[in-house]
Amino acid sequence: MHGKSEHQAPLVVRYLEKFLHRTGLFVADHHTSVLVFTLVITAITSVKIAFTPQEDDIKTGYTPFGARSLHEMDVYNAFFAHKGDPIAAFLLISAKDGQSLTRPNYMEEVIRALDFVSGSVTHLDKSFYDLCTDWCLVNEPIRQFANGMNIRALSNDSSDPLVRVNLTFPIMEVLGKQLDLSANFFGVQGDEKGSITFLRVIGAQFRADVPNGWTADDVKAYERNVSTKLHSEFNSTLIDAYGLSLTYTADEIVRTGMTIFPYIAIGFLIMCGFSIVTLIISSIYLRQSFKHRISMAILGCVCPLLATSSALGLLFWMGFRFGSILCVTPFLILAIGVDDAYLTIQSWIRMRDLPISHRDKIAAVTVDVGPSISITSLTNFLAFAIGIYTPTPEIQLFCIGNVVALTMYMAIVSISGEKEILEEEAKKEEMKNMDKESRQVAIVPPKVESCPFYSCLLQLLNRIHTSQSSQSIEIPSFDLPRLCVLKKEKEELSRLLEAYSDWLSNGFTTIIIFLCLLVYWWMSIEGALSIKILLSPDKLVIHDSKLLQMNYLRDTYINPNYTTVNIFVSNPGDLDDPSQLKRVKASIEAFEEFPECLGPKFSHFWLRDYEEFIQAGGNEETEDYEDGSADSNGTSSIYSKKMMRPFLEWPEFQHLNAFIRFDENEKIKSFFATVSYHGAKLGEFDEQTRILKKWRTTADRFAPLAVDIFSDNSQFIDQVDTILPATISTSFATLFCMIIVCFLFMYNLFTVLVASSSIASICIGVFGLLSYWGIDLDPISMATTIMSIGFSVDFPAHVTYHYFREGLEDSQAAPSKRIAR
Repeated sequence: MHGKSEHQAPLVVRYLEKFLHRTGLFVADHHTSVLVFTLVITAITSVKIAFTPQEDDIKTGYTPFGARSLHEMDVYNAFFAHKGDPIAAFLLISAKDGQSLTRPNYMEEVIRALDFVSGSVTHLDKSFYDLCTDWCLVNEPIRQFANGMNIRALSNDSSDPLVRVNLTFPIMEVLGKQLDLSANFFGVQGDEKGSITFLRVIGAQFRADVPNGWTADDVKAYERNVSTKLHSEFNSTLIDAYGLSLTYTADEIVRTGMTIFPYIAIGFLIMCGFSIVTLIISSIYLRQSFKHRISMAILGCVCPLLATSSALGLLFWMGFRFGSILCVTPFLILAIGVDDAYLTIQSWIRMRDLPISHRDKIAAVTVDVGPSISITSLTNFLAFAIGIYTPTPEIQLFCIGNVVALTMYMAIVSISGEKEILEEEAKKEEMKNMDKESRQVAIVPPKVESCPFYSCLLQLLNRIHTSQSSQSIEIPSFDLPRLCVLKKEKEELSRLLEAYSDWLSNGFTTIIIFLCLLVYWWMSIEGALSIKILLSPDKLVIHDSKLLQMNYLRDTYINPNYTTVNIFVSNPGDLDDPSQLKRVKASIEAFEEFPECLGPKFSHFWLRDYEEFIQAGGNEETEDYEDGSADSNGTSSIYSKKMMRPFLEWPEFQHLNAFIRFDENEKIKSFFATVSYHGAKLGEFDEQTRILKKWRTTADRFAPLAVDIFSDNSQFIDQVDTILPATISTSFATLFCMIIVCFLFMYNLFTVLVASSSIASICIGVFGLLSYWGIDLDPISMATTIMSIGFSVDFPAHVTYHYFREGLEDSQAAPSKRIAR
């Protein structure tokens, strides 16, 4: 026999048991106060949820910290900082029958949709016509194309030179004026002369600076109205019109999150039903009263939801936003919490008949399940705590919510469960004070000749006498044979469990399972190595969202034909210096050297238009400057605000006001230009990633000019370089913490190795199976991976800890016996 000291629990467990014992006694002595205090705190924190709107940060919520796109967004915001982020909404139009939009009646509907958004959609009594300022003519090519169609239709001879209408793509000509259609027409097919024969999609922009007195919420409200009113009030039997903006995208993600809540109720009911049925069956099997087991089962499911609401409410009180990803937290905490509730109830079933006081029973239950629950709660806590340091804000928010919920869960489930235990104990005390004669059950044993029946009767009477709860079990004398059958079934079930444990501990079984595990590992690793990294907005919304169709039109027709990059020059310097002017021009020309570029004539670069304006004699003041008759001090510049005013006020160039910023001395402080690209694969994520890196490399060549680029997709693309390393590092860090925690609770190296390898195996399997299912690695699948790590902690930790504890109690027990217990 080994000495007792050799089989003591680890130091951490011993101290924890002392703490849990005192906690159990305190709760037993002050259960009402503790319960009321906990419920009050829960109510105070949870009330904040009802007054916190869901809000998703679609701009930066999925962008890693330190990503270059965040700096690029800062540059973009700084350029428009004088009035805030500009209004930006888009109109996408396609024919319902999937055919061309160049049919006259279809073009009439397109113009009607354009007029509806421009004039009928308002906020604070302001329509786009009131807001547009520099952008009022941005959609003029669409109207002129429709006018050209009408002129051609009215003319008997379309080739008549007097008609002066040439409906070609990408440049059309109406009454001698050339207009670029490439920014508005997509999916175009033409004949040998370039005339448009088929048009799949028309896109319109609605951009405007923020008017005075408007807040960021007003901008969102206007952008939201563009989509909601267009989708609900504009009716057409010929075309589909979609309103797209970042605000609408965020609203759709929030709407998707809201659809999760009914499933929480369904999951709760299913969990309650399962818990009630299983506890009733176990009570009948053990011949115990199941009245309070029902309440325990329900409270075991309620407590995790209370913990979740308290945790989320506390976060909202602290200023965290209600991201849609937090809607997943109740499912996670419910699954983990119910597991721990089952352990508590099972411990109470074993402790209830101990000949000790009520407070000692509560303490015994707390000490019995405390270490097991603590190890899983601590490892779950660490799994999500590590996730807080992931570079993606939405995943960080998700992990923070789960950490707080897991922290509060243990207190709530313990108080609620013990309250039910106290009620049962109170009933027993009441029954003890009753007249002993009124509690006796009249049992008239029949003549029994077989010893087993008599033995069964004695055991039953002994159970009834010991538990002092005979009123809850009414057993007539003629049920003795049935009781013996139940006893026999119980013995058979025990033998079945022992046989299963023997089979698990058998060497042959171990070899078979290990071979299966090797196949599982091989498939999982192969699948994990082939997983793709991709983030698509389609994964963030439900199947009936109009956003899915918009993304399809964008990726299929718009991006392959017209992908635009915004090039910001924050330090243009003195443009009167010919060498500096040449460098500025070269910075834009470098982006136009890409083989995918549509060409300089499709770029929006104010400097070229300004030079053409001067050469055409459109600015008399610049002529005076060139003749030397300008300011005698030589302080005036051809690129000053004063000299450029006639150019920027010219209707054809008025929109270029939005591209230039002047300093307090009326000199050009910064500007931006746009360059357009096309390519069959530009609708694909990998190709967008490739060209974004080329844009940034080109911008870095002109560092003295402080050149930066801005692309609407860059925030999402930047995750490609960080999401895989973040996922791997998070998984390894979680595994390492799991090993440390397990070693603190179980100093047996082999047991720790089994628990840790189980979690590692599950993580690898999750990645591999995701790949085989065609699921890409993105923040959403990353969140599910973190969840799977949290789930995987519970069962290996519970099983290995109990196996380890059984070895402490009986070091000579065979592995099969320790498994069976």
